[in-house]
Amino acid sequence: MKRVLKRLRVLTREGREEELDIDRSIRKTSDNAGLLEIEMMPARRNNVKVLLLFDVGGSMDEHVETCEQLFSAARHEFKHLEFYYFHNCVYERLWKDNSRRMHDRTSTYRLLNTYNRDYKVIFVGDASMSPYELFYAGGSMAGKNFRAF
Repeated sequence: MKRVLKRLRVLTREGREEELDIDRSIRKTSDNAGLLEIEMMPARRNNVKVLLLFDVGGSMDEHVETCEQLFSAARHEFKHLEFYYFHNCVYERLWKDNSRRMHDRTSTYRLLNTYNRDYKVIFVGDASMSPYELFYAGGSMAGKNFRAF
């Protein structure tokens, strides 16, 4: 999983100059008639921001171990990582703590307006739900799907 997540990286050089810039050091030294001139550059850092949205409960219960591995790898790989949970489909609310999902929820609208286009969004789910939930207004048990397709 770590290998796959590394493909999302965007490495940039920012901050203090703490790595040796060999090419510039050689060029400056040769321009200086052989007198050693050391040039430094900022270290490369992964500046990608990730928003992970996990489907939880029901048919996802059998995928808990895989989701734990993904979450662990993502926490290790990304400095800017946010995560939320949903059930079956992203409806009007998501939550941070699954045990408090009925009390501490965030509106989808607020979430979309909090995290800007700098964030890459990853949906994790198995897309296994009742057709009734998708095709009939009010068919969802987890949210309010107002219109059928």
